[in-house]
Parts: sequence; C-alpha cells; structure tokens
Amino acid sequence: MTPRATPLPFSYLDDAVAAAIRASRIDADLTQRQVAARLPWDASVYIKRDAGRRRITVPQFILIAYALDRSPTDLLSRVLLEYSCHSSSMPRAENLQDMRAVRTAHRPTSAASITDTSLSAHLGKTVATVIRCYRIVSRLSLQNLADRSSLWTRQMVKNAEFGGRSVFVPELIDIAPALNLTPEQLLTKVLQWSVVQEW
Repeated sequence: MTPRATPLPFSYLDDAVAAAIRASRIDADLTQRQVAARLPWDASVYIKRDAGRRRITVPQFILIAYALDRSPTDLLSRVLLEYSCHSSSMPRAENLQDMRAVRTAHRPTSAASITDTSLSAHLGKTVATVIRCYRIVSRLSLQNLADRSSLWTRQMVKNAEFGGRSVFVPELIDIAPALNLTPEQLLTKVLQWSVVQEW
C-alpha cells in the first residue's frame, strides 16, 4: 500500500474558489444579485457561495462560471492562482493557452440553458462518469485512487463515481493529479463529455 498523500489545506482551497468567483464577478462589474439572477437557484444560494460560506460543487462552479461569462477552465486557473498565494506546489496546466481554447466551444448556447436545473444534475453525473472512466483507463482500483488522493477514502471514491455524493471543487483539484491530469485538464474533460452527451 502506498503512503497516503499529505492533505491539502482545505480551507485555503475553498477560500480560493470563493475568492476567484468574487474577483471574476467584480471584474465583470456585476453585483451578487445580477449573477444570481442568471442561475437556476435562489439568490441566497449564490450569495452564500460568493461570500465563501458554502462549499461549491463542480456543477455549481461550471454554472457560476457561465453566469460570469467566463470559461470554467479559466475560472479554475484563477482559483489555482489564488491558491498559489498560499502554496507554490499546486499543479497547474503547462499551457494555459490550450486550456483557454475551449472557452467558446463548451459554453451553453443561451442564458435559458444555464437556468435549467436539469443541467446541474447532468453535470454532476458527467463528473462522476469522467472520474470513473479515467480511473479505469489509468488501471487504478478504487483503493489505489483513494491512496493517491489526500482527501478521499475508498468509499468516498465509490460514492463519487456512482453519484452517491457531490464532488466539490477542491476535491477535483486534489483528484486530478491522482489521475495524471492537471485540474484544468480534468475539468475540460468534464466539459467535453457533457457536450458529447448533449445537455
């Protein structure tokens, strides 16, 4: 059995996610209520995430990125940049230009598609499928992937792969290197697969 990886400082990652979302909202000259109006949830749901009072799942992160008129991979790069203020050891994409190339290819065609609540559920299933497929392609057992992760146990991997639990953005950042991908690459795969499956 391989030794368990050192856990990532979770609060810093969650704070970095909220900080990147907040900074992107401010850069876009939008209020919290304006962004919330573009999302399929009550305004308080978005406001709590923007303020860092609630953790953000990967599907929520993707929808928030679109509501901010940002590519999810660009927003994830900003999260990693925010986090790098606390740690210089985070994995980042080698070539951010390649990651930005997916910006328009994976954007919903209209604001109406962002507010469709079934989209969030679809994205959640896609995250689970991508993680499961990349684990299998990498020839890792559930336990092997858990051992490579600093956050997940075998049961958590199983639950995430079969939709029994949501995957939060810091967990995506943690699990990507265990699958030999950068976080941006893993998120790009989720976006590509969700387009193939036609939201």
